[in-house]
Amino acid sequence: MIALVWLFLRQEMRFNFRSPLSYLVQLVLAVVSLSIYWFTSQALTGLHVEWGGGDYFSYLVIGEIALILPLAICHSFILAIRVFAYEALLDELLLSPRSPLLNFSLFSLAILARAVLQVVLTILLAQIFFGFSFKWAQLGGFLILQSAAVPMFLALAWFAGSVFLKFGRGEGMLNHLLEILTVFAGAYFPLTVLPSAIRKALESLSPFARFLEAVRQVFAGDLTHLWASALTMGLVGVSCATIAWLTFHLSVESLRRSGAPNFSHS
Repeated sequence: MIALVWLFLRQEMRFNFRSPLSYLVQLVLAVVSLSIYWFTSQALTGLHVEWGGGDYFSYLVIGEIALILPLAICHSFILAIRVFAYEALLDELLLSPRSPLLNFSLFSLAILARAVLQVVLTILLAQIFFGFSFKWAQLGGFLILQSAAVPMFLALAWFAGSVFLKFGRGEGMLNHLLEILTVFAGAYFPLTVLPSAIRKALESLSPFARFLEAVRQVFAGDLTHLWASALTMGLVGVSCATIAWLTFHLSVESLRRSGAPNFSHS
């Protein structure tokens, strides 16, 4: 299993970093992105952001680093299905008595490794060049919440993968949905600016909003609810992942009877 993940990771790195210049480009893009956040925060100096964790730049950076991995989980699983389909391996997987879920998940791990590196790079650059600061206890709390939330976002990815695998389309709609969920998770503005009914609905239903709110509390120095939040997200995630796992297997069984669909870019 580890050898297969390593193979996928090497292919992923070879595809995205074809030359040493590619690493420099990624570094420059990360600095440019943080610079946009910085100058935006400077333009909005004096903006009152109700989160208790510092200036607007820190608010944006925390939203960025918190959502990189959850979004990568959702995107990578769909990408894995598409890659296997385009490489004409999907039919072979469907004919195998084993579920293709493991293969798709292992391929996703290779992409997630790059997402983890992106999180680390963003934190380091924000700290070195833009004065982003945090305490080690806050970083530890952040890692605990990220780990606890993985099953929750895996469940979302498996649900989306079930639909995509069944119908061969919907990737574009999923991307738009993730963009909307990111914005209304509070990545760029506090949810308190929204009407009360919409805010409560997002806080109750959006896994991105619930997760990001817990992360912001940690970086604001409030660790009192850390373990309660982590336990809640973990239990919800495991429950949803179990349902998603069953849903995915039902889609696979259906495809084994009817055959794989033609995959489109819609």
